[in-house]
Parts: sequence; C-alpha cells; structure tokens
Amino acid sequence: MKDVMPKVATADLTARNPVVIVVDRKRFTLRLFKRLRLARKYRVGVGRAGFETPRGLYHVESMAVDPAWYVPEKEWAGELAGEVVPAGDPGNPIKARWMGFYDGAGIHGTSDTASLGTNASHGCIRMSIPEVKRLFRQVKLETPVYIA
Repeated sequence: MKDVMPKVATADLTARNPVVIVVDRKRFTLRLFKRLRLARKYRVGVGRAGFETPRGLYHVESMAVDPAWYVPEKEWAGELAGEVVPAGDPGNPIKARWMGFYDGAGIHGTSDTASLGTNASHGCIRMSIPEVKRLFRQVKLETPVYIA
C-alpha cells in the first residue's frame, strides 16, 4: 500500500481559513471554528419545508449592521414583494446583523427566539440578537459557511 500525502497541510488550511462557520440543519446548530478548533456553538433556526436552507459550501458575500430588509420578489412575500423595509421597522424580520451567503439567504438576528431550534424561516439562518452580534464581530467577508 502506498502512502498518499495531502495536497494541503493543516497550517496552510488554517492560514487560508482562520474562521469557518458550520451549520447542521438537523441539529439546529451553528458552530464557529477558529484555527480549526471549535470556538463557539449556537442554537439557530433554519428554513422550513419548501424553503429549506440550502446545503453546500458558501462564503459570506455581504455583511451589514442593522440592515434594511429587501423583500424578495417571491410569491410568499405577498404585497411586500420588492419593497424595502427599513432597519428598526417592526415589520423587518432581519434584526441587528446580516451575513449574506447565497441568493438572498443569510445569517441574521431574530426577535422571535421561540423559532430557534425549529424549521421556521424562508431559508435564512436565524440567531438570537446577542449571539448574532457576537458572531458578526468574528466573521469577515469570504468566511466559509458550510451547511449540512
């Protein structure tokens, strides 16, 4: 049997990805890894049936503090479709922070903490407001987001 050497050394992987987010949709958890070690674990809400949070490897594409909600042009949005709901508006479900990773899906805060640990969103990953603020401080654009 021949030994096969990896194409990437652990040090190279750590240097390229000092922070990694891993989401387990079935267990409703988001794990934050720093230097390939578990730094923190959070309880989250994910997409409900028909609006599942997409599986795969993504990267944080956009970040915002107290974001406005750009309501998608989707049937489920009803008369709000295409509207912009400003930050601070009670009708804005995106609270405190936004980390977008794919086609309108992202990680954000919610005031509906009863939805954490459930399939409740339209594809986003929901976190409590204090926890999403904590996570946001540790994430940068291009941070890998792996969703299983």
